[in-house]
Amino acid sequence: MSDYVLDKELVLSITDIMKSVIPLIAALVASYLTYRFSKKDKIRDHLFTYKVKSYALLAENISNYKRDLDTIIHDLYAGKFNNDYIKNPEQIEIDVRKIISENTLFISERTNNDLKALLKSFSEASEIYVFQQILPLENPVHKLIHIYESASRECEYFIDKLKSDLELHRINTRKRRFLLF
Repeated sequence: MSDYVLDKELVLSITDIMKSVIPLIAALVASYLTYRFSKKDKIRDHLFTYKVKSYALLAENISNYKRDLDTIIHDLYAGKFNNDYIKNPEQIEIDVRKIISENTLFISERTNNDLKALLKSFSEASEIYVFQQILPLENPVHKLIHIYESASRECEYFIDKLKSDLELHRINTRKRRFLLF
């Protein structure tokens, strides 16, 4: 019976050891968890940086293509349309597909669906452009204007959707107040 009874000194020494070891174990666990979470946050931030760069490249190019389409639309209204544009709808569609393929890793599913709608409008504009070159229509101006304006609007919608996907509306929305002394 005396073998199982712990004396007072042994209990105090075990308690002292536990008082030293438990905070050490807690500190090790806390530092490991902090390391793991900060590592995941760094990776997520790094990937988000690449996503922002990819979206910025998409937005820049889509804006340029919208400007090219708007130039063609303006020329159609002015009666100065010719087939010698540097960026005709066919070339614009090819360039957009190239940019999408280069940045496909960082494009979300929602943005990919939006790109499909944009490419559809570019494809329609490209088809009418090519068709007009092969077999000129008698009065293509109204049809061309309608299709190019539709593609131009799709560019605007797509850029707005990119902003929404990146949640840019959440950045810098709070009012900052400074104390004046």
